[in-house]
Amino acid sequence: MSDKKNKVMNEVIERWEETLSQVSNKILSNEKLLNLIQAIITKAMTAKGRVNKNMEVVLNSLNLPTKKDIQKLYEHIDELDEKISRLLKKLESK
Repeated sequence: MSDKKNKVMNEVIERWEETLSQVSNKILSNEKLLNLIQAIITKAMTAKGRVNKNMEVVLNSLNLPTKKDIQKLYEHIDELDEKISRLLKKLESK
């Protein structure tokens, strides 16, 4: 019984893969659709850039840190951590 179930399941999976492959090929062969998808992605990326820039302006006007500011702080903390580690090693070796 288990072998029969496995065989049926494998057939279902194969048919699903074939159908998915056919649909994917139809989508990828449709140049208008691909151009539309590309245009949508481009516009979305442009909009995201504008939103990020506007958020930076808003955060700066509210005197709040931006993502860039926080990233700089993390980098500075990492540098300080390295310096402290080096100093501790020097102290331990004396």
